[in-house]
Amino acid sequence: MSQAQQLANPAAAVTESYLSSIWSFWKRRRRAILITLGVVGVGVGSYVAYQRLHARLLADQQRIQRQQQQILEEAIREAEEKRRAEEEREDAQIRAHFESIQRIADATTLPSVLPHLRTQLFAAINLTALTDALFSSRQHGATAAAGSGAGAGGGGGGGGGGGGGGGGGEGGAAGGAARSALSAQEKLRIWEDLKVLSFCRTLCGMWSLALLSLFVRAQLNVLGRRVFLDAAVRSASSSSLQDPQQQAWKKRQLPMRCQHQFIALADYLPQIGLHALARDAQAFIAPILERLSLRDNVSLSQLLSLIHDIRLEFEGRDCATWQRYLLPSDNYLPADLAATSLAADASAGRGVSGQGGGGWGKVQGGRG
Repeated sequence: MSQAQQLANPAAAVTESYLSSIWSFWKRRRRAILITLGVVGVGVGSYVAYQRLHARLLADQQRIQRQQQQILEEAIREAEEKRRAEEEREDAQIRAHFESIQRIADATTLPSVLPHLRTQLFAAINLTALTDALFSSRQHGATAAAGSGAGAGGGGGGGGGGGGGGGGGEGGAAGGAARSALSAQEKLRIWEDLKVLSFCRTLCGMWSLALLSLFVRAQLNVLGRRVFLDAAVRSASSSSLQDPQQQAWKKRQLPMRCQHQFIALADYLPQIGLHALARDAQAFIAPILERLSLRDNVSLSQLLSLIHDIRLEFEGRDCATWQRYLLPSDNYLPADLAATSLAADASAGRGVSGQGGGGWGKVQGGRG
């Protein structure tokens, strides 16, 4: 561009000068600029490739982690299902074991001890002496009445000495029978005693049956649980004989004598506790029944209400009071009772064989 043109158009002149400088710079630095652009391009391309590769690797890693997590969750779920199935199987075994114990308690053990409980109850609350006294007095009264009639007939019709003597002898026998009969006061006292003792025997029979049933069930369940664990340890020890925990458990297994002593505790209620229960019940019931006269007409609803009131007050006592009917104060049977129970066990073969619930009914069948 000429000088005149530059003066005429200064902006164009500046632009042309600027472009000329750039072109001159490009010609001088073309190689360096191309190398720089190439390096920058390679760097950008490498960065983009790295980001894509990193994103792909991260996605693959996340996918692998998800797969591993799924595999782990499936393994945990399978282990949980297996553990739950094992627990359900063990629970079913334990439930079947204790159900068999309950059936044995209902069908074998309790029926075997109930006759003994009945005998001891009738011995503790004995009504035979009172009923025999009333029956004997009735017989003596009938004999006296018959003798009086015979004596009167012999005295009136016999004019001779023999007839009169015979009539007098029979009259004397009738007088002796009348003297041996009970008075009205004695009969009333006996009937009052029969009233109290009948209530006592009925209620004591109900209470003792409930206590013995509960105690025997708890006793068999406790011992059955221990026998079940012992059987499980023996079954597991067959595969691992050197396991120290199983060896230690085997040393803690209940000996047969200890099992006999534990089972013999059920004999305490019929032998000793029932007599204490009868004494306490009689002392408690007698004042209540004084309000009930023998001449009163008692309806069924009144009788049930009376029994309900007696039960409500007597059964509301402290639990320790009921415990002393079931167990000795020191939880040890008296020596004579323990020896008798152990001798009965030895002769009848009762006890726990350690074979679990299978042989329970057979070994418990000798109770009582």
